[in-house]
Amino acid sequence: MSKASMSDFTKRYGPVALVTGASSGIGKSFAESLAAQGFDLVLVARRLERLEALADELRSAHDINVNVHRVDLADGGAAHQILDVTSLLDVGLVVSNAGTGDKGRFESGDAGVMTETLMVNCLEASGTREQATG
Repeated sequence: MSKASMSDFTKRYGPVALVTGASSGIGKSFAESLAAQGFDLVLVARRLERLEALADELRSAHDINVNVHRVDLADGGAAHQILDVTSLLDVGLVVSNAGTGDKGRFESGDAGVMTETLMVNCLEASGTREQATG
């Protein structure tokens, strides 16, 4: 899809969409769908090789700009990293898709794993929004 024939969805939300957890699963599907609608993309995940392969596919298939960034959302500085790489872009849509989980009984869980789960599933999404608006 050419820039001149962008979808109404793209016109409504802006030219760039950010997708976290984009290297596989639902995040990858979101990236593919948004690319088909003409969005330029910023893709974020831990697995850079997968992001680069996806970016190549989407650029070729949809003639869009795709930036990829390896960011571990369990890292306390992840929100700042994302803001740094998107500060000059007109990001109008954020798909905060990254998530993690651990199986087993809560009381026998590893405290470090639980902390990382909270960072990825709860704190980073809200931290990014607060930093962007505050």
